[in-house]
Amino acid sequence: MFEIPKEQVLVITGDPRCGTSMEIKTVGLLGVPVAGEKWPQKDKRARMHPDADRRAEFDEKFEEQLTKAKEMNPRGFYEVPGTVMQGLKEIGEHGGKAIKIVSASSHPAEHSKRFGTDDALVYKWIWMIRDPSSVAVSQNERTSSVEVKVADDSGEWGRPAKPLSPQQFVLNNGGLAEFFKDNPDRFKDCLVVDYDEMVANPEKEIDRLIAWLGLEPTPEQRQAAIANIDTDLRRSPAKFTEWEGRNIAVAALAEDLREGVMSGNLTKAVMCLDKGREMAIAAAKEQTRYYDPTTGCFGPPSLHEKVQHDEDYCNEYCTGARQEIMAGLHPQCSLEFERSKHDEFYEIDLGSYGVLSRPKVIYRGELTTWEIAFQQHQRDFPAKVALLSLADRKVLAEAIK
Repeated sequence: MFEIPKEQVLVITGDPRCGTSMEIKTVGLLGVPVAGEKWPQKDKRARMHPDADRRAEFDEKFEEQLTKAKEMNPRGFYEVPGTVMQGLKEIGEHGGKAIKIVSASSHPAEHSKRFGTDDALVYKWIWMIRDPSSVAVSQNERTSSVEVKVADDSGEWGRPAKPLSPQQFVLNNGGLAEFFKDNPDRFKDCLVVDYDEMVANPEKEIDRLIAWLGLEPTPEQRQAAIANIDTDLRRSPAKFTEWEGRNIAVAALAEDLREGVMSGNLTKAVMCLDKGREMAIAAAKEQTRYYDPTTGCFGPPSLHEKVQHDEDYCNEYCTGARQEIMAGLHPQCSLEFERSKHDEFYEIDLGSYGVLSRPKVIYRGELTTWEIAFQQHQRDFPAKVALLSLADRKVLAEAIK
C-alpha cells in the first residue's frame, strides 16, 4: 500500500499555470492525502481585519478576486498560502501528504534563506511541464487585473498590454533541472508529466502516475481521477499569437529546455538555463526603469538616451512629464517628499549606458531611492497622498526643461 513517510512530502511542482492544481487534485482523488485548501483565498481573507469603515469595500474587492480565481481554476487550487510560493523549510503538519510548490522553490535555494525546499523533506517530486507559449498566455491572464494610472489628460485607469514572455519558464524550470543534474540520484525520485499530453490522453497518463507511485486505487477512484481532467480548460493555445522582440530567442531556449526535461537530458536543459540567465541579465540592464528628476522621465536608459539627443522627442516627453506633475503623479508633488540633506548616493548599472550615481531622497520619513519613492507614491495615489498646492506643482512642472 502506498504511503508517504510521515517526515516527508510528495511535491507537486511546476511553473504557475502548468497544471499543478489539476495534478494535486488528481493524486488526491487517487487516495493520496493532500495538504492545502481548495480555495486558500478564503483562509487569507479570514486572517485579515480591515478597518470598520472600509470593510464593505474590502469584502466587495475580495469577492471580485475570488470570482476571478474560480474562473482561472474552477476546480480549486489546493495549496498552502506562503508555502506554495516560498517552499518548505520544516515538515510541520504537512508530513505524509502531497503539497504544491512552484518549481522555483521546490528545491534548495543556495542564495536565499526565505525561498526553497530542503530536499531531505521531499519523498518524491511530480514535475508538471507545459508548452511555454500556453504558460505565457495563461500567466498574462492571471496578472492582467493590475491597474496603473494612465499619464494622459484624461487620467483614467487602464490595463496596459503586456508582452508575452517565456523568461520565467526558462529560469524557473531551468533552476529545477540544474538541481537534478547536480543530484542525479534525486532525479530518480521525479516523475515528469507533460500537461498537454495529460489533457489529451488522461487515462494513459493517470495509469502511468498510478504505476510510478505504486498506488492501488479502486475503480471508482481511478475513474474520478480521469474525470477530473477537463479538456475544456485547455484554452491558452488558441489565444497565443506570436513572440515578439527578444522573446523570440528566449522562446527557442524555452522549447529546447522543455524538450531536454521531457527526454531526461538535463545537460541540455541546464545549457538553456545558462543562456537564459545571460539574456535575462542583459535585458534587465537595458530595461531597468529609473526616475530622472531633471527630465521628469521614469523609464529605461534607452529612453533617457533618446531624450538627451532628440530635441523634438525631448520636448514631447517633457510636456507629458509636466502634465503628470500637474496631476500630482510624481513623488516630489507629495508633502512628504524632501531631498536628503545627507550626501548618501546609490548607483544603478545601466549596462552599455554606464553607471548612474544619484543622491537618495526622503519620502514619508524614510531615506530611500528615487525609484522606491516613485513606486510608493504611485501605489498610494491618490487616496493616501497629501499633495502640494496646484500653484506649487505648476512651479515644479515649469522647471522641467
